Amino acid sequence: MATSFINEHTAEYYLTSDLKSKLGNHFKTVVPVYPWLTRETSNISKAVHLDDRFKLLAVFPRRPKLKNDKSDDIYITINPELLEFQEYAISHNLPVIAGCPLAKNFWDLSNEIDVLWLTLKGDLLSNYLNPISAILAEGDLVLGKLEIIKMIENSNVFDMKSFENFIREARSSLPASSFFGPRYKPIYFIFKEQ
Repeated sequence: MATSFINEHTAEYYLTSDLKSKLGNHFKTVVPVYPWLTRETSNISKAVHLDDRFKLLAVFPRRPKLKNDKSDDIYITINPELLEFQEYAISHNLPVIAGCPLAKNFWDLSNEIDVLWLTLKGDLLSNYLNPISAILAEGDLVLGKLEIIKMIENSNVFDMKSFENFIREARSSLPASSFFGPRYKPIYFIFKEQ
């Protein structure tokens, strides 16, 4: 069995920096947020962003998992909840991707390492453990910078009200594992329309 040496939030720190750097050369504003309804969509937030329009990208951080058998492969898991979220997001033309830092220990995270960015479409992802080598061999799941940019450019434009509605509806339409809603919540990257 494979398991990870980090949690999703640790992966999130690396992924956020990597994606912001990649997309910052194309988009004038790139803002990662982990929205709480009482903060990012609060009355004061709505007031200071009243006339703003923006595009969104939902990103699920994935942990690199390793087997304790000295093999070189890294594995990731795409939980069914992520696929359900993506189905909901598709109906709002909001792109969803997952990312995994290809690290095998803490120290790898201190260096420039590769990140696997992938779409959540494909039969391969129905397995619990997905070897990175199989995902790379499949090819269709892997996203480069240009594919991610195209997904964002072809997506819907939101404002604060529609962003809040999306978050509320996503929370109520997906299976909740606790009072606080779904177990897995994405980071949203916001791209302000000029």
